[in-house]
Amino acid sequence: MIIFLTYNLENIYARKIPVPCFFQVNCRCKKETDNSNVIIDCSKTNTTTIPDFPRNSYSVDLQHNRIQFINGEKFRFLTHLTVLDLSFNVIAGFNRNSFEYMKKLVVLKLNNNPLRFKGTSIPVDAFKPLRGLKHLGVKNIIPPIDRSSYHNIPDESLSDLKMLETVEVDILKADPFGQVYKSLNHLHTIDIGKCWFYQIASTTFRFVPYLKNLDIDISCSIRFLRNFHFGMSRLKSLTLRKLGTKFVIEDFPRIVCELMQTPIEILSFRNTFTEKTEDLSTTWNTLCYCLNSSRIKRLRLTENNFAGPISELWESPDSLRFLNLSTNKLNQFAVNLNKIRILILRG
Repeated sequence: MIIFLTYNLENIYARKIPVPCFFQVNCRCKKETDNSNVIIDCSKTNTTTIPDFPRNSYSVDLQHNRIQFINGEKFRFLTHLTVLDLSFNVIAGFNRNSFEYMKKLVVLKLNNNPLRFKGTSIPVDAFKPLRGLKHLGVKNIIPPIDRSSYHNIPDESLSDLKMLETVEVDILKADPFGQVYKSLNHLHTIDIGKCWFYQIASTTFRFVPYLKNLDIDISCSIRFLRNFHFGMSRLKSLTLRKLGTKFVIEDFPRIVCELMQTPIEILSFRNTFTEKTEDLSTTWNTLCYCLNSSRIKRLRLTENNFAGPISELWESPDSLRFLNLSTNKLNQFAVNLNKIRILILRG
């Protein structure tokens, strides 16, 4: 009987079906294919402390719990740990030893925690052991009533992360990307979470010369100043979610036409035009005009309030191959999509 159960568990692991973890039954475990590394999901288990994980832990998900502190000793023998997600907890700080034993960590996510990057709760060298880290998430920290007590992540905190490729951050004060970013030669993706009345100018990303992907989240109020494209000479992808009341729709033609002067290939406006029902033809024709000579390949206009009329839609840009118009208010759709290969009209 024991042999039968073991055989079945091995087959379950082989099919990547999660099973209860032996060290904590409310967590789910599954093995990676072709090795003994274990992927662990302890999210939404209402835990307040970090469990004792097995030595072959590869990826650990602890999202949506009530963890207050990162006990570095819990990770001392996890020499295979590559991914750690502690998002949506109540971690307000950590000490110099919190990440001491995570030298092989590639992805660390601390999003949606009340982190305060000023004072004694977070040493500026806390991330120093993470020399192989490629993805750091520290966005959407919970704002207090007094926003002045929250600050951007200090440059010094990132100075040792030379392999960093992606960073998720908030913009809580002006000039968030200082000279330290210039030494991060692999940094190509920035995901901005919270920001208040922030302006992107030609100098905003002057110390991020390899920036290719920029994602601005729904909780951000932001403006694009003239000539902002000067700092985006390598931009390939831009995602704009709802930008708040400070985003002036009248600036839309200028913003899009400036983007034409970058090598952009992917452009997304998600939940951006929501203040009132918008005429799709105005936005669509602006995009077609400005992007017609660009390298644009993928365009998303989703979760907006776009409606008709539909009789005056211009032909799509020559380079466009993917179009997603899902979750709008279109009850008809008619446009020449001769070059489009993938069209999505869900919702």
